[in-house]
Amino acid sequence: MKKYSIDQIEAEADLLATYDGNPPMIYTGQDDDLLHFEGTVQNFAGERNANKQFKFTVANAATVTRTAVIWPGYLKGNSTLAPGQLADGAFNDTAGNSGLTGTSNSLKTIAELFAFLERVPTRMWAISIRTTVEAQMSNNFTVKAKSPFDDDVTTQIRPADNQDQTNFQLKILQFFTPENFQLDYETLITYPFVASSSTTLTLYFGASLNIARSLKVKAQKANTGMAAFGGHGAVIKQSLQSNARRLGM
Repeated sequence: MKKYSIDQIEAEADLLATYDGNPPMIYTGQDDDLLHFEGTVQNFAGERNANKQFKFTVANAATVTRTAVIWPGYLKGNSTLAPGQLADGAFNDTAGNSGLTGTSNSLKTIAELFAFLERVPTRMWAISIRTTVEAQMSNNFTVKAKSPFDDDVTTQIRPADNQDQTNFQLKILQFFTPENFQLDYETLITYPFVASSSTTLTLYFGASLNIARSLKVKAQKANTGMAAFGGHGAVIKQSLQSNARRLGM
């Protein structure tokens, strides 16, 4: 099967990003107030063209591999249940050992990204890795589906499986995450960083389940509708009249 780069997929997505209709009987996410994409993207068809990326670098100054929690899920902030959480500045690994340093290469901090994702579950469709040590590409992301009511379900994302023999940039790799992959409160992700290395990860995000934006959109729709009906007073009057009729008044 032919492999496509992230850039090639984004180019194809340009053709779909501004699609503003729903095919009959097919749910695309179009006009779903709970969903937020980004910019002109309005549905899942153009999701991969959403301009939602976050880039950060993790440096490992230790002489051995250190493992970090890239996303802690509902264990965010709990250093006992989920030690080694990625942070701005120096932080310890999952075993409590020092040597790791996190740095945001984006507009906002890593802490702000975590705070956002804690409240707004967001799909992630691709990852880019750029590292100073080629051996880093052999490390896998460990993904755990967490629940206090059941055993953890563990899967692996293996970047090396996406390496192409025609790609001579052995320290740079872009690849797609599994289908329906998202960062939410039920997901925990760990990733090892090899010794004496600096690795930059770019996370490509898609749709978010955003209740805050949903409230704004619903209020705007209601206000627009009431204005067309004659204003808030007219709606209240109509509601009172309807209630009176139901009560036989």
